[in-house]
Amino acid sequence: MSKDWQTDLTFIRTIAPPPAEPFGVPVDWDRFEQENGFSPPADFKGLVDLYGSGFFVSGLGELEIPQALHPERTFVESIQWEIDSHLGMKKKFPQFEPSWPAFPAPGGWLPLGGTGIGWTVGWLTRGDPDDWWIAIHGHRDGWADEAPIGLVQFVRRWLTGNLGFAEVEPFEPGNVSFLPQTENYPWSGRTCEVTVAFAPTLEPGRFALVPPEMEIDPWMAAMGRELAPLMSHDELLAQVAPAVVRSHGGFGNRGVAEQADVALSYRPREEPTVIEAVEGLASRLGTTITSVTARDGTPGWPAMRARKQN
Repeated sequence: MSKDWQTDLTFIRTIAPPPAEPFGVPVDWDRFEQENGFSPPADFKGLVDLYGSGFFVSGLGELEIPQALHPERTFVESIQWEIDSHLGMKKKFPQFEPSWPAFPAPGGWLPLGGTGIGWTVGWLTRGDPDDWWIAIHGHRDGWADEAPIGLVQFVRRWLTGNLGFAEVEPFEPGNVSFLPQTENYPWSGRTCEVTVAFAPTLEPGRFALVPPEMEIDPWMAAMGRELAPLMSHDELLAQVAPAVVRSHGGFGNRGVAEQADVALSYRPREEPTVIEAVEGLASRLGTTITSVTARDGTPGWPAMRARKQN
């Protein structure tokens, strides 16, 4: 990063003054290091100490400055979903995902915060924290890039209309400001996420899992037919509790060579109960579980696999 980040920070505060009551400060940085296993760059500390958590706003949209300490989770726990997603996408679609390793691997990408346009800003953790580069994952915009700058210099660029990345054209910064956070971000503790795939159901012509908006399809109804799900959406939610359904898709009946799948999230201590619930779901659908995949692309539920092998 620029060794003169204090000058950049002074400039930032002249065009986007810090709040009178920054949220989440003062930060106990020793506690931060104990909780997360690393000490962040000095410019991040200086920025957070001055502004707290919230969003810098410019013509490009909002740039998140994350909450360093939280009463219910660590900083790393708050971005673990993003890390796991990066690992999983590298395994599934390596041609579309940046090749960066993921934190805590040496030099790994450590997500820092999001933007209002769907990008994720993070660090590449190479060498000393004060030498970490900023790296942006553009996700659906189809690009990723890195630059030898720190967060404060990046914020200055965000507020002045030129990020310095070839993928982003200079823009009109507009009326820049900082919007402080006013309360702790909600935290459910559901840090485990898996996708469970089921074999085709044993009842031909029936749809296994149908989203509520599709349970009565207008086109099918006009022909005097309706989708006949084996299980309604509400029944599915009740069946897999205490897990939360993030998504589900695929029809999985014998007449269609497509598996049904359900993506679930839950708290680590709930895993045995969730496994039992999903096994019950498979039984009710007249099918079997073919795979369980964690968000990082690794096989999930080793306890269930070991039990089935014995």
